[in-house]
Amino acid sequence: MAGMNIVAYSTAALLTVTSVVAQTPYVMMSDHGVVERLERGVGFDNHGTVAERPEACDLIGLAHYGQDVPGGGTLGSIAFADGATISSTGRIAFVSRIDGTERNQGIFSAGEDGLLPIVIGCGGGGGSGDPGSGCGDPSPIGGTFSGVFPGTPPSAPPINNIGDVLFLSDIDRGDSPRGLFLYQADTGDIRKVVAVGDDSPLGGTFSSIGPGSLNNSRQVVFLALTGLSTDGNLFLWDDGVISKVAAAGDPAPGGGFFWAIGTERLGYRDGTTMPTGPLGAINDVGQISFRGYVTGGESLGGIFLSDGTTHQWYVRVGDPTPMGGTYADFAAASLNNAGEVAFFADVRVDSSLTSGWFAGSPGGWRKAIAFYDPVDGGAVYGLAYSRNPLTPLNDAGRLLLWAAIRIASIDYERLLISEPDGGLSVAVRQGDSTPYGGQIGLLHPWPSLNNDGQGTVAASTPGAGGVFNAYMIFQSCTP
Repeated sequence: MAGMNIVAYSTAALLTVTSVVAQTPYVMMSDHGVVERLERGVGFDNHGTVAERPEACDLIGLAHYGQDVPGGGTLGSIAFADGATISSTGRIAFVSRIDGTERNQGIFSAGEDGLLPIVIGCGGGGGSGDPGSGCGDPSPIGGTFSGVFPGTPPSAPPINNIGDVLFLSDIDRGDSPRGLFLYQADTGDIRKVVAVGDDSPLGGTFSSIGPGSLNNSRQVVFLALTGLSTDGNLFLWDDGVISKVAAAGDPAPGGGFFWAIGTERLGYRDGTTMPTGPLGAINDVGQISFRGYVTGGESLGGIFLSDGTTHQWYVRVGDPTPMGGTYADFAAASLNNAGEVAFFADVRVDSSLTSGWFAGSPGGWRKAIAFYDPVDGGAVYGLAYSRNPLTPLNDAGRLLLWAAIRIASIDYERLLISEPDGGLSVAVRQGDSTPYGGQIGLLHPWPSLNNDGQGTVAASTPGAGGVFNAYMIFQSCTP
């Protein structure tokens, strides 16, 4: 990832993208190798051919472009750009524009029982500086909700198994211009988690708030900037109390100090910036995973597991990988309730670099997929890097991945399931029929998977009878 440029889905409000260590949301091969970094012909261990897809892999439609929104207007969704998260019951959460009404954007959840608006805003979108006419829903910090944030980053709003939804929004004429909020499904209330201007555990106040990850105990880990800092640090919110998880300057386990935690940030037209990643993850027992860079320690950086106070190395730069070579850099680490993580990493083999996805825990790592692996009659030429709060790793260790498979010089998108034993199966193919008509076109590269084997499918739906784009889930996809 080091040295790459960020390529992100943008909104009209997005102005600049900056990063200490720039990362690419998805990485495509060139004719000269992985983003000009790996010469063709370098061989690595792989899993062989992909397992045949089960016939029982069904798609269920939950929301689509043009769908009526309760209260007025229709969904102006761009599912293949904005993505969705999923709960244990198969309910999803996503962000969407609303066409045909002044209340023109919102956060939604959807299930087989229909579409539920979580919050409705108005104006020019998050970070645009255009709050609209004050027609958004009332905010718990005064004023009204205005612009929400589509795209990746910041990422789809996380949903937990209770149906709670965590989301970012700008506020018009409230006590703060921007905040992170929690919709509580059992009461329908919206609660402030943290807002710009709130006191920071580091001293001073938060100058910028980024996205957060959510568990089933309503604990939130989030990125934020304090004062004049330019890089995000990681914090924990637990029922109204905010504490530091990890920040630049903190001692690292085994010696040395963290010099960077959240290295990605976006700039917006209203002059604000937002730390966007790599974001940490939190599981139901309160374990937190995060990526950190270290100076003066036993490694340059890696993936850490924390209880919120004490951190331990999980995997580090220079460790050997299951596919040979050593780890060179890491993206975010997804985390399940068994304490396993999954992550995208660069791998150095002699003087060459390649990349892949890995999963497991210390003493039990596996390669899930890597560039040039033979899959579904072709070879892997595109992968999305790991990004929280999306949850592709379930508690059984199954991992849902997006990949571009090159077959006869043409790239086709797939959603693949990597099993704990290292096997691969195809869950969704570009060209599959959809419940709304048309076929699966472009797929959002960051799917989520729950413990019942249901996964998100956010895709365009071109072809006769298609609805432009839709949010779907698959189920019964057990090889």
